[in-house]
Amino acid sequence: VANERGDELRLVDLTDNQLVESPGLVFPLSIPTDGRPLLMVSADLNDADPVAGGKPDALAVVAAGSNVVELVDTWSGHPTVVEQITLGAGEILAMTAQPLPTGARIVVALTGGSIEIIELTRAADEKGIVATRRDPVLAGLTFQVAAFAQEATPGFVYAASRDLLPDGVY
Repeated sequence: VANERGDELRLVDLTDNQLVESPGLVFPLSIPTDGRPLLMVSADLNDADPVAGGKPDALAVVAAGSNVVELVDTWSGHPTVVEQITLGAGEILAMTAQPLPTGARIVVALTGGSIEIIELTRAADEKGIVATRRDPVLAGLTFQVAAFAQEATPGFVYAASRDLLPDGVY
């Protein structure tokens, strides 16, 4: 859960619908972020081992008005922001995650009609996650992306806009 008042994330354990407690057991666990968290996305890295109980997925967060994606450690038992990926000029408007055969991809829309991609792979230690900003940047869209929807086929997303789209744009 993104907590705008405290510039932090709070985690909910869906097995009992309770906030995850901090090690001190007095307050819920808090993951500080650089600014008021506005967008979050989780990404399955497609390497779960059903026998061993699976491996942690990626969690990314964006603060309001920012062009920085923060990657949150969900694998060490001490959740914190461990990496910041600075994207091109503009403000992040929307993001979504897509599975890849050996990782995941975060698709990010920015003001100015551009879309950037961050690829996530499992680190060599098989616990951490490596984030790589990909080129080229898709620029020059004639509309601002307001939200993404995931297509059932990997590699495709739908982009919604509040702008009136010109003829021929679907």
